[in-house]
Parts: sequence; C-alpha cells; structure tokens
Amino acid sequence: MSKVISAFATALIGSIIFTFFNMMNRNTETTLYYTGISLFMTGFVVLFFLFLFIATPMSLFLDKKIKHYTFLTKSLLYFVTGIAFGALFLIFNPSNNLTGILNLLLISGCSNLLFFLFSHLTDSILLSYKKLK
Repeated sequence: MSKVISAFATALIGSIIFTFFNMMNRNTETTLYYTGISLFMTGFVVLFFLFLFIATPMSLFLDKKIKHYTFLTKSLLYFVTGIAFGALFLIFNPSNNLTGILNLLLISGCSNLLFFLFSHLTDSILLSYKKLK
C-alpha cells in the first residue's frame, strides 16, 4: 500500500515540477502550446504508471536486498538505481546531446530518490499508526 501511495505522490510532485519548468520556457507568442493542465495530466499519468509498474517492483526487490543498510546507503542505492534505469532508457533511445543525457540521468536518479523518500515516509507513518492501535 505504501508503494502505491509513494508512486502517486512522486508522480504528482514530478509532474508539477516538469509542468512548471515547461511553462517557463515558452517565450514566443505566435506558437501554439499545450495547456498547463494537459501537460500536467499527461505527465502525471505517464509518471504514475512508470513508478507503479517499474519502480514499485524494483523497490520491493531492492528493499529485500538492502534491509539492514543505513538510511544514507539506501538513499544512495536508490539514486544509483534510478540512474541505471535512465541509462537503460538511453540504450533503447540513444541521443547525441550530452547535456540532455546528463539531465535525463540526473532526473532519473532524483526521481527514484524521491520515490524512496516518499516510500520511507509512508512506511513510517503506517508503522506509527499501527502502534497507536
């Protein structure tokens, strides 16, 4: 349950951030763009399904392997795993733009780290809720 909540929250925050940066880069008045709501909803749906069907199973597998590691080590491993999935995307969809490649790898690592932080937060909240019962 906490992984689904984490996937939802990460997709929501990621979509808000990407929509904000995409809306800032619009500087011509004669060009037609998608509306902010359209960009947000499309990004949210795509990110939610990516986190739900790729990051959640990966997270369950990774959590079993790194159960007794420290929080900082787990954070670093999630970041590196996100970079690895970004690199896997680049293998199937190569690019010649070095800045774009580095941005994609950094965004992949940060989004996977954000997923881990939301997952850790929801696990802590659910654990404290169970202790209150």
